[in-house]
Amino acid sequence: MSQISDFSLGFMGGSQALGWIALLVLAAASVYLYNRTNPPLSTGLKTLLASLRLVALLALFVTIFEPVISYQLSGQRKPKLSVITDVSGSMRAEASAGSRLSAVNELLGQPAFSAIRDKYDVTNYYLAESLMVSRPAENDEPYSGGTGLGEALDALALREAADQADVWLLFSDGINNTGREPTQVASVLPVPVISVGVGSVDDGFDIELADVEYNPVAYVGAAAPIKAKLRWRNAAAGSGDAVVQLLENGAPIAEARITLGQGDLSGEVELTFTPQTPGGKFLEIRVSGAAREKLTKNNSRSFAIKALKSKMQVLLVTESLNWDHKFIKQALSENKRIEVVEVVDVSANANSVTAFPVSGAELGQFDVVILNNPSGARSDNRYNLLGSFVADAGGGLFVFLGERFSHKQGGGFASERALDSLLPVRPPSGPAQVTLRATALTVRAENILHPALRISDGPGDVRADWKEFAPFAYVAPLTEPVAGALSLGESDYQALSEAGDKSAISLLSSVRQGNGKILCLNGGPIWRMAFQSIDTDAARSRFSAFVNGAVSWLAITEDISPVTIQPERDVFSRGEPVLFSATAFDRGYRELENVEGEVYLYSEDLKDTLVASLEKIGAGLYRAAFEGVTPGAYRFEGRALSSGAPVKTDTGSIQITPYSLEERETTPRFAVLQSISGQTGGRFL
Repeated sequence: MSQISDFSLGFMGGSQALGWIALLVLAAASVYLYNRTNPPLSTGLKTLLASLRLVALLALFVTIFEPVISYQLSGQRKPKLSVITDVSGSMRAEASAGSRLSAVNELLGQPAFSAIRDKYDVTNYYLAESLMVSRPAENDEPYSGGTGLGEALDALALREAADQADVWLLFSDGINNTGREPTQVASVLPVPVISVGVGSVDDGFDIELADVEYNPVAYVGAAAPIKAKLRWRNAAAGSGDAVVQLLENGAPIAEARITLGQGDLSGEVELTFTPQTPGGKFLEIRVSGAAREKLTKNNSRSFAIKALKSKMQVLLVTESLNWDHKFIKQALSENKRIEVVEVVDVSANANSVTAFPVSGAELGQFDVVILNNPSGARSDNRYNLLGSFVADAGGGLFVFLGERFSHKQGGGFASERALDSLLPVRPPSGPAQVTLRATALTVRAENILHPALRISDGPGDVRADWKEFAPFAYVAPLTEPVAGALSLGESDYQALSEAGDKSAISLLSSVRQGNGKILCLNGGPIWRMAFQSIDTDAARSRFSAFVNGAVSWLAITEDISPVTIQPERDVFSRGEPVLFSATAFDRGYRELENVEGEVYLYSEDLKDTLVASLEKIGAGLYRAAFEGVTPGAYRFEGRALSSGAPVKTDTGSIQITPYSLEERETTPRFAVLQSISGQTGGRFL
């Protein structure tokens, strides 16, 4: 019940005594003046006028002296208590003495806690992956997607920002395996936290595969280290060794042993994986040989590694031993992942094919072919062979057009040559005049994110980086792109046709032909890009980055598409959402309109098919989610449409492991709870 006390009247415009004196003087003056007048008025009207005079005097008094009435309202309220109960999978897992959550329920049913409820205004919250305001049903499946202890504490602080509790009471085992670190969140919590540790660290021997460290990219023929980190508790003396195996597709390929020391300890072993073929590799680390374990579901973990070819095979073909050849070869030699084979064709007979592969099988041993200063026309089958190498074998072709192609012939430019069929942007059908003067490459804005244009690691302007190169002294009038070609960079002047029409000249262009890709640099001499600059070292670095980046892009069959539908990981744990992310942009990286699509999951035996729609989450960004997917291997197919027209189909494989995040780690983490309580001024019980 509330009570009013310390009632007082004061004045802001002067002293309290002066205010009361003034009030009495004004009242006396009002009565005196009224009694001295005797107008012929009725009694009622006289009373009204007297009242109005009194009101006017009071208003004047209030204006001058500003009276203030003050009082104190006192009362009692119950302090507020927020009770947070961890209901995650580790709390609900059954043990010999019952689950940890059942122990909490028993504690909350004790008379002592009933007394607490009488003294406090209690609000109940629950946590698993995040904060919940309603208690899950007892017969619900245990939460297996993880425990977000830090996320829940942060969410509760935001929820109570306007009306904070006086204290929080947390029941948990301290395990946190998703979201923010609870010890970091605790440093800014405004409320003391009393934490109650639930569970026992002495409930039997257990060994746990705590973590696996690996590089997600490996190279064929090169040993890749994989480090397995283990924790064990309650190990007796003489527990022996545990066997740690590395498996590929269920078959052991490497093994190591670790001695289990007595007590609660940790250790690690290192295994090696040497991929024999390129592609995605699904691997598993499995711990075995440790008897008497109460829980074995935390003894394995699956993961994926992408194996790439150890070295890209590049065939460098030149018809002129000049400075261009020297700097191209030097840039390639700086990359340890590239092995260069040279074909120098400088014989008197321009059609000599000495040392050049004579069959598709020979040419197919290479990932990328570079043509430096090629002749426009040849009587041999070289260019036809290269066309098949790109379109059929999925090879990459990098053409550096030099003076042999770019020089004027008979006052104009001769077209319809064999090499033209390989160029993304070709010369005009008729003669075209080219004025040979210095010209720089201007990057087209819609292709600014193309991988072949990236020549620095920083976030700077790509166009400014390319402007740092020395200008070209000569170019060919490449003005007519083929179907699907991209003009990545153009000259700052135009070609003039026989009819007087002006057309933009492409200096850097690309196109996909069949299974492979072609990139063409139109202009020279090339050595100027690597040498003629105020900062020569920086110029060489940019030129090397361009050559190696372009070769790496050409060697990858799969293009980096602005439209993609891919899983967020290759391996998911049982119970957690299986998420797919999608992007939908055009080649200028502008958002595609009216995009819709689905992702299909097909089980290994093709008996089950699941489907989820792509939901928009941002500009050009989409997500699809599957819940409750049964463990196993799945093939996925993602389909995207824009305005009803198909724009992308992505396929691949994923795996759902038979264990959940909650089963990986079961040992209570009381140190986490102690840190939370210590940082907030609470206590750990």
